[in-house]
Amino acid sequence: MKRTTLSMLAGGLLALGTGAPAMAHHSFAAIYDLNQPVTMHGVIAQVKLTNPHSWFYLDVKNDKGVVERWAFEAGTPSGMIRNGYKASVIKQGDEVTITGFHAKDPAQNMGMLRELHAISAVVIGGTSLSGGRATMLGTLLGALVFVGYLALISISLGVLNLLPVPLLDGGHLLYYFAEIIKGSPLSDRAFEVGQRIGMAVLAVLMALALFNDLSRLF
Repeated sequence: MKRTTLSMLAGGLLALGTGAPAMAHHSFAAIYDLNQPVTMHGVIAQVKLTNPHSWFYLDVKNDKGVVERWAFEAGTPSGMIRNGYKASVIKQGDEVTITGFHAKDPAQNMGMLRELHAISAVVIGGTSLSGGRATMLGTLLGALVFVGYLALISISLGVLNLLPVPLLDGGHLLYYFAEIIKGSPLSDRAFEVGQRIGMAVLAVLMALALFNDLSRLF
């Protein structure tokens, strides 16, 4: 039989210093340990194409021969279907190998699916899926996750800009509230002090973010 690989990229191309989420509803980085890769070989027990993410349930024999149920989270069902995925591609009883990242809780048999290797030929759109086309499908699925990352970054920056810190839009709102309470415009000196405080706060935040990124790399 021909061995093919179907890549279901559930991880993003960005690793945010703040642990930003991969897609809607929750953060992949908050649930899964991207420094803890896992590889499981077993039999597909169930495939759930449910929103917001798909799930692949795998029955795996441990070292003692006892069957354990593992759950691997993948991309959005709509994105997978739009890119040619069919429920008949990977079905119950198929023998597969899944690689991904383990949940941060070591007691959980759960992971984020990165690649799914099927022993039997995978057919999408009525044609046999070669390794190149499988990689293309995985790239398209990964692109959807990437767009989700970008959307979340945009929302995060918008929320950050509303913080009551001078130099940001939230800081201007803070000035307006201060003037309303005071009943008169603030002095130039107050604005100058506020600008300096805002620059110091932003510098500290940037330093913390940089330290967080470097600590994850080394």
